[in-house]
Order: sequence, then structure tokens, then C-alpha cells
Amino acid sequence: DPQVYAALSALLADEDVNVVRVALDALCANPNFDERTAGRIAALLGEAHPEWCVAAPAEPRVGSSWRARDQVRFLCAWALTHRASLGDAPPNVEAALVAALADDTDYVPAVACEGLGRIGTSTALRAAFEYLRQRRWDTTGLQLSRLSAIQ
Repeated sequence: DPQVYAALSALLADEDVNVVRVALDALCANPNFDERTAGRIAALLGEAHPEWCVAAPAEPRVGSSWRARDQVRFLCAWALTHRASLGDAPPNVEAALVAALADDTDYVPAVACEGLGRIGTSTALRAAFEYLRQRRWDTTGLQLSRLSAIQ
């Protein structure tokens, strides 16, 4: 129902991070959203939201540095990945997942790689491959940080 997706998309602009998280959960479970909603999700991936840089106490297994903002971006990546699973994803889904590869957590790029694999275009697979190729021997996830510090 387009009205339901429009309402969920509107909730993605809410100031309360918990409202945004619940809306993203709903979109993950019901990923047949349109290009406009995909664009809003893509925008969330790149927005700073410093007020969301608070600990996400409901996520203790991922470590003390996990923030509510990280959880939102993680759910954004999953929503786009689930949308990609339906086939015929709007073009902005691939672009958003490619951009998500630059996220500063290890979780968001991992989900983005999965989504790019589900899209399956040569550009999506090339982006995922390049991301993974750069990290193939890095079991700690910190290789790039260490290399940047040396230079």
C-alpha cells in the first residue's frame, strides 16, 4: 500500500532516533518500497545527526562504541539489502549501498556488500569486490587505519 510506505518514509525524518529505528525495522520486514523511500533511506546513511551519537544500550554485544546513529545506518543498509532481494531495485539503492561501503563501522559495509551481491550488476559486484579485496587479510578490521598512520 503506497500510503503505508509514505507514512513510514515520513517517520524517517523524525527527530527521535527510536521512531526512526522502528520505521526502519518495518521497512526491513516490508521492503517493497519505492524509489522515494529508498532515497530517504539513502540520505539517512549519510546524515550526521550528532544528537544520535549516544550509546545504544540495547546493543551490548557489538561493543561500547556502538551508537544509536550506527544502529540507524545498520538498519538502513538492511532495508536497502532487503529491497535489493526483491529484484528490480530502484537505481538509488545500488548507489546508496556503494556509498555505505565507506561507513566507519564494520557492520554497515558488510551488509552493503550483501546487498550489492543481491543486486548483481557488474558495477555492484565490482564495488563489493574492491571493498573486500582491500580487506582480505585484515582479520582485525583495522588495516586501513594502521596504514594511514604510517603514511
